[in-house]
Order: sequence, then C-alpha cells, then structure tokens
Amino acid sequence: MGLGRSQITDRPFGNRFRIHGRPSVHEGAHGSHPSPGLLLKRARAYHGGRQDCQPLRRQSTGWGMDDDGGAPHARSRTMQTHPSPPPSSARSRFLRAFPSLIAALGLVAGISAVPASAATPSTYFGLGDSVAAGTGGTDYTGPAGCLRTLQAYSTQLNGTNAACFGASTSDVPAQVGTAVNPSLRRVTITVGANDVGAGNVAQVCLGPDAGACQSAIAASTADLQTLPGKLAPMIAAVRAKAPNAVITLTGYPLLFTVAGLPASQRLVAAQINAATAQLNLTIASTALQSGALYADVTWRFLGHGIGSADSWIHRPDEPGLTPGAAFHPTSKGYTYGYVPAVRPFVG
Repeated sequence: MGLGRSQITDRPFGNRFRIHGRPSVHEGAHGSHPSPGLLLKRARAYHGGRQDCQPLRRQSTGWGMDDDGGAPHARSRTMQTHPSPPPSSARSRFLRAFPSLIAALGLVAGISAVPASAATPSTYFGLGDSVAAGTGGTDYTGPAGCLRTLQAYSTQLNGTNAACFGASTSDVPAQVGTAVNPSLRRVTITVGANDVGAGNVAQVCLGPDAGACQSAIAASTADLQTLPGKLAPMIAAVRAKAPNAVITLTGYPLLFTVAGLPASQRLVAAQINAATAQLNLTIASTALQSGALYADVTWRFLGHGIGSADSWIHRPDEPGLTPGAAFHPTSKGYTYGYVPAVRPFVG
C-alpha cells in the first residue's frame, strides 16, 4: 500500500485505524526466453487456432475493511486459467515442438522450469521484541535468550522469526542481517514497548506502592515523546537492508479487561490501557509518516485482557508461568489476535 493512498482514522477506545491502499507487488525481470505472447501465438497457429494456452489474469480490487471496522483485509484474487490438456498425440508433438514455451511458462503437464528441490529463501521476516518473538507461546525454539516460540505470528504466517526478547528500536535493523537482502518482500515489526519501559510500568503498578506506579507511568509518558525519533530511523535502516520489502509495524493489545478486575485495580489498569493506546497511536502515525504500514491488533483483543473469563494475556500470577511470559499474549492471543491482523499485510 503506497502512502499516497493511505489514510489513518482515529476512532474512540482502542485507537482503531482505517488503512486503505495496497502495497505494490515487485515483479521479476523478464529472462532471456522468447516473448510468451509470441510463443502463445505460434502455439495457437500450430494447433489451428486452438486457445488451450491462456495467460494468467489478475483481478485486483485493492484493500478494504472488515464489515465490523477491523484490520484491512485482502479483496484481491489471482485467477489462474490453466491450459486444458491436449490429446495424447497432440500433446507429445506440442512438447517436442515448443520446449522454449515450456521453459517460459512452466505450466504444461506439471513441468516446472525450476527444480522442485531448489531452495527458496524466505521472503518474509518478522522483527522486533518479545511480542514479535512469540514469548508466552507454548513451543519455544531458537536462541534461548530470545524466547521465540512456534506460536509467533511470523512463524504461523510462514515467515522467518528473527525477533528477540528485550529488543528495542536500536536492535531491530541487525535482525535483518548484516548484508542487503533484496529477496525480502514483506517485513513486520513489533517494537517500541521496551523503549518506553512498558513492562516496568505493568510490574510496578501491580505492586502495593501507588507512588511508584505513578512515577513509572510518568517516566513512560516522557519516553513516549522521543519514540518517533527512534522509530523513523529504524524504519529507514530496515528499508536500506530490505529495499524491495513492504514494511508493516504492529501495535500492542490492551492488557486489561477493566470491568472484570477487582475495584481496587481498575484505576491503575485503565491508566495502563490508556498508555498502551497512546503507544499504539505513536507507532501508527510514525509508521505512516515514514512510508511504512500499520497493523492494528487492539480491537481483536477486546474482551480478552487480564480480568476477562477468556484472557489472551498471561497474568503474572499464573501457576507454572514460563519466565518472561507475564503480560504477553497466550498462544490463543497470537493465533486469534495477531495472525489475522497481520495476515493481510504479508499475504
């Protein structure tokens, strides 16, 4: 989705965003084969005007919104019209007469111009902090310190999970790698919470010291003012390493379903939710101003925060909780919250 066709609309409660437009698709360069159009013309002449070989046709209507006002969804479809198999004798003559057509289109009788065993580099990387890493899921993998799990949204969407627990904006560019990676077509980033001390706010404010809680919130609010100056150069650095990629930043879920909490905790929980909403607004506005996209996850978690009957956020007092998982999404949170919100941006 190009910025020229993007809009951001702020809605009450949860800071939902409406984003229109569609990212451009970078097509590969033509090879040295004869023009597919010329080959098709020859093939039709060979078969007396038969129209067995049809080119691929794409119908695209752009990106839209779910009817309930949620994250954008893809309304484009790639429609493929495959050739009808000719009779066996004609098919044999066709294969002998037009090997270059087979190589150019790779569509006849299941023959591919690329060997099936050829390795395909990942075209989608998931970068960022512990939420991007999938911390709080059930199946941990990769470097122990990064707390990555198979429930990470990038992994579920067939991408490469390069995120790491504790990462801030300054750590993200290195997650792409040391060299330019032109094969990347999609990059998602969840980051910013560690830059503003969000985890510390949640921990301190659930303690008995109300003064310490207010001090933590004030410090986080001050850090939020400097976040755009960190996000923008981070996006530029990632773009320099992945020049062909569409970059999408995500937000964070509100941690609490306030109405389900004890009365003594509701005020602080509401303050933390409000701070998270401001964090999301800052990430969204900076992303769009920097030529990136924004995927809103907030509304998908509504009714599933701590305090609800079906929380998609780990409570800090859960028995047997994995270290680092408190205040992170559960496996259900990643699967039903993040994955559907991010999918339209990487599909």
